[in-house]
Amino acid sequence: MVASRGSARFTQAYNSMLGKVRHNFNLAIAEARNAPLNERLAEIRALNYALYFLPEDMQVQFKVHIDELVKLIVDEEKVHRQNLEALLTSIDEDAHAIARLGLLAEEYKKKNMPELFGTLHEQILKKLRTYEIKVQSSLDKQEIQFALSVVKGGPPI
Repeated sequence: MVASRGSARFTQAYNSMLGKVRHNFNLAIAEARNAPLNERLAEIRALNYALYFLPEDMQVQFKVHIDELVKLIVDEEKVHRQNLEALLTSIDEDAHAIARLGLLAEEYKKKNMPELFGTLHEQILKKLRTYEIKVQSSLDKQEIQFALSVVKGGPPI
């Protein structure tokens, strides 16, 4: 580089610019880390693109930080998905799970997580259709006790 072989004045300016770039890139990574889950991937794409314009030593340094952030996102999404699956599985066994579903839906909406919110919505509709069929079937057969137990969320009598 010219700055590394140039005069002290150019070297000082070059080092100052590198410091500012390093500082701003660290800020951008921190902002991406704190962004809502659905916005992080777009910010990471922008950071990865910006890497190409940095000196090689800085590319390597920041690539490690970006890869850690990607792993964090993948792990966080995995935890959310596992929690959702566990909750959806426990609905049939636990009446309090329905209340937790409402809280989970609020969390997904607040954190702007449309994919998990959509999955939650879809699975709840499936469960409601199943309950509707069970209740209608038992009412058609005049099995009132069974219909009431399904509506209350308890095991069929």
